[in-house]
Amino acid sequence: MWAGVTSSPALVASGLEPKRASASASFFVIFASLSGFVAHVRVAELGTALLLATGLATAAGAVLGAAGVLARLSGCRLPVRLAGWPLRLTLVLGVLVFAVIGVGVIPLGGSLLAYPPAWAGGLILVIETAATLSIAALLTALFLGGRP
Repeated sequence: MWAGVTSSPALVASGLEPKRASASASFFVIFASLSGFVAHVRVAELGTALLLATGLATAAGAVLGAAGVLARLSGCRLPVRLAGWPLRLTLVLGVLVFAVIGVGVIPLGGSLLAYPPAWAGGLILVIETAATLSIAALLTALFLGGRP
C-alpha cells in the first residue's frame, strides 16, 4: 500500500498526468504485495496444501469471472431474481464462510483458524469453494459496474 501512497504523488510532481500516475503506482503495489507475500511464506510455515488450495480458488474464481464477463459481452443478462441481495450475498460469501468456520472451530478445542486435522480438508474445501464463487461474482460485478 505504501508503495502506491508514496509513489503516486511523486509521479504527479514529476509531471506525469494523475491518471497515468495512479496506474503506475498500482503497478508498483503488485510487486510490493508479492514480495511481502513471499517473505511471509518463507518465515511462516504455511502448508503447501493451504497455499495450493488458495491459489486454485483464486484461479478458478478468475476463470469463472472471465466467463461471466464473456457471457455479458455476448448479450446474456443476470436474471432479475439473482440481482440485489442474492448477488450481494455471493459477493461476501467467501469472507463470511471463512470467518464463521475460523471462529467456529474454537469451541471444538482449537484456537482461531486451527482446524481439527480430521476436518481440515473438508473445511478448507468449503472455504475455497465459497471464495471461488465470491471472486467470480466480484470480478464480473466490477466489469459490469453499477450497484450490485
